[in-house]
Amino acid sequence: MMPITRSVLCATILAAALVLGCSGDSGTNGSPNGPSIQATPSLTFTPAVLNANTGVPVTFIFGSVGHTVVFTAVAGKPQDITATTSNQNVIRTFSTPGDFPYHCSIHSQMTGSVHVTAAPLSGAY
Repeated sequence: MMPITRSVLCATILAAALVLGCSGDSGTNGSPNGPSIQATPSLTFTPAVLNANTGVPVTFIFGSVGHTVVFTAVAGKPQDITATTSNQNVIRTFSTPGDFPYHCSIHSQMTGSVHVTAAPLSGAY
């Protein structure tokens, strides 16, 4: 039996990550496409600060523990996720640049922020 070399192990892990990252899931359940925020088992949101462009869907990923996402009252904030949510993904799109802090109303230590910048212009000038 051949021993597994470091390069073979790295290549295998990279291939698995690419397969998972390229799923065609719409982001309602399963792997999201684009930027995402995970509600972790240690009762944190990760990343704590997510950078996103306007118009790009952000997926909030909820595991088996129920959470909410309540945004601070800031102009242009998306709709809160007020229903206790578990075992699913919820998408919110930010149409206004700015900082959008949020928290879980169930677990007060769970806080985070989405920093939104204007999407770069595309096409010829």
